[in-house]
Amino acid sequence: MIVDAHHHWLISRDELIRRAKGKPSLTPNVLKYLVSALPPKIKCDKERVKLYIEAMNREHIDKLVLFSLDCAGCYDDIVMRVVQELPDRFVGLATVDPLEKGAPDRLEEEIKDYGFKGLKLYALIGPYEDKRYYPLYERAEKLGVPILFHTGNTYLFPPVLAKWTHPIQLDAIGVDFPKLKMIAAHLGYPHWDEMLGVVFRNNNVYVDISGGGYVGVLRWINEWKQSGLSSFEEVGLLPDYLSSKILFATDLLSIAPITPLISEPPHRHWTRYIEFVRKLNLTDSSKEMILGRNAETLFKIKKQ
Repeated sequence: MIVDAHHHWLISRDELIRRAKGKPSLTPNVLKYLVSALPPKIKCDKERVKLYIEAMNREHIDKLVLFSLDCAGCYDDIVMRVVQELPDRFVGLATVDPLEKGAPDRLEEEIKDYGFKGLKLYALIGPYEDKRYYPLYERAEKLGVPILFHTGNTYLFPPVLAKWTHPIQLDAIGVDFPKLKMIAAHLGYPHWDEMLGVVFRNNNVYVDISGGGYVGVLRWINEWKQSGLSSFEEVGLLPDYLSSKILFATDLLSIAPITPLISEPPHRHWTRYIEFVRKLNLTDSSKEMILGRNAETLFKIKKQ
């Protein structure tokens, strides 16, 4: 099974502007950036679902993990309807504004009523260590669902600061919430070494390879095997162990020609990422973990 664990479902600019009203985390500067990343017009959801399925079938993508672009819960209801239309192909994540009153309850509602499998967070209000996020961490841990954190400098926009999304932020959270499963999107690009340290220190921290994260995988795995450091083997820090912490993901924003946000057709985008994993100097079992089994476990995806 192949699971793309990081994918944004888009809406039009005007729709986001309308829905963002009253969201305390979406300041004018943040909203300005988000709107610039969206198309002025977009095909209806049913047409896009058809295009997605056709592309997924071509590239043997079994499941796609979907969530909104704003990461503040502006249109989770739309994502929910898309997921419920084809639950055997789509998996949904909640996006909740951490400053909104009753945010933890909103998260629980979307997990239980929408059928979402986790939470996607972007550092809209400050570094992830900020205690204002903690009620969401506590509720996610209680619900037993993972949180996908935007980490590193990939797609970073003002007023968000680079230090807010540095992967070292997840270390304190991993200590304070040892049962909370956390996924660092983009493998903390370009902070590969710090990300590696956080993963080894915290059993509950994982990474995805989207948005440049695959470069970090090469550094982690290929150079690791070439180092010949037998002392690491003695404590079990082998590439196959790392493979249990890595999720296949592309962060493909949409399906061409729906929007001009990507420079190549979607099937080529998926092909490059799949070929990258297949060519890694790992066992077949490790590659299968990266391509799908790890996501199956973390998101509690039922096998069809």
